Amino acid sequence: MKLLKILGGNDGGGIYECEKQFINYWRKKNIEVHAIIVGAGIASLHYKGMVDKFFILPKIKLISKGKTPLKELRNIAIVRKYNISVKSVIDNIDLAEYSAIIYQRHFYTGIASYISKCTKVNAYWHMPLSVRSGFEKKYFRYLANKNNINVIANSKHTKHSIGDISEYYVYPGFNEKRVVSHNTSPYYRIKLSIPENNLVFGIAARINQRKAVHTVIESFIKLSQEYEEIHLMIAGGPLDTEYAKKCISMAEESKNKVHFLGKLEKMAEFYASINVYVHSIMDVEAFGISVAESLGSGLPVIAYSNGGPKEMVIQNYNGWLVNKPNVLEYYQAMKKAVLSRDSIKEMGLNSKKMSKEFRADINAEKFLDIIKINQFMMR
Repeated sequence: MKLLKILGGNDGGGIYECEKQFINYWRKKNIEVHAIIVGAGIASLHYKGMVDKFFILPKIKLISKGKTPLKELRNIAIVRKYNISVKSVIDNIDLAEYSAIIYQRHFYTGIASYISKCTKVNAYWHMPLSVRSGFEKKYFRYLANKNNINVIANSKHTKHSIGDISEYYVYPGFNEKRVVSHNTSPYYRIKLSIPENNLVFGIAARINQRKAVHTVIESFIKLSQEYEEIHLMIAGGPLDTEYAKKCISMAEESKNKVHFLGKLEKMAEFYASINVYVHSIMDVEAFGISVAESLGSGLPVIAYSNGGPKEMVIQNYNGWLVNKPNVLEYYQAMKKAVLSRDSIKEMGLNSKKMSKEFRADINAEKFLDIIKINQFMMR
């Protein structure tokens, strides 16, 4: 089997982690992986070292993030012109005999479709986002049908949101080695001199408005007025933006209990330092890699009941779900955790049991099975 990935030179976050884990797993199985890398960036440097062979395409110069239909339409026009301009470049690439063409970002559909037609090989869109509007649903379905793309959702939630054009779902997964180590110590708890009997909540996320870090801080401060022996650790950055400064300012009077750790590399030490993970978010999360990592670390989780995290957290079994991502709901969920202290260890064990389904290696193998099924059906 030989696979062609279409990757973004500036990929980051969950998309980058998924690509890295899947590619590494496939290559360990002696599957050859080639890549078309769109644009230069930090991720492109890493991708070049991960794959057997790579080709570089120019960057797509999008003018916005496409958060509204109008902005999305403007980006669609840019991508159409881009696809036409790179066809001659793609024609000069030595496209080997692939078993599948795989990509995540929907802006790469045109490239994947063109290569699919040239090589007569199935193209798969591993869809990394849930459908959030009627416009997106119509557009994504049109894109997949017009270009004869196989849509693989990244969760049951995403599969449901896009509808019947997605037959399968494959979780992006998490890297168990990144979050679990036999020699891991509760480094940050020790560094901050937090007593062993204190309950520590934790957040690991990019500090921006969408991640709703301010909401959890406000909820925690409210809770800390009732319970003294609790702490909140926040792993992530940047810490120099206006939003981050606002969050730090909010916690000023509780700075001995709210700890900003910045961006961390050794996540296992962070997860080992907390008792309960809080997945802060303002809207729907398609998957939630930090939730999966927390399960793998053996932690109970507090998460929003809409989106992918709902597939990983069962109320009062391995965590608590909030019906609305607001101050009151997070406060009530964290209070339940405090009142359930005697059950937290058992709930963490339940998380660990559930985590296998969300591991990257399990899902990378599942993706291969889908490719094999489709190859068999085409014979």
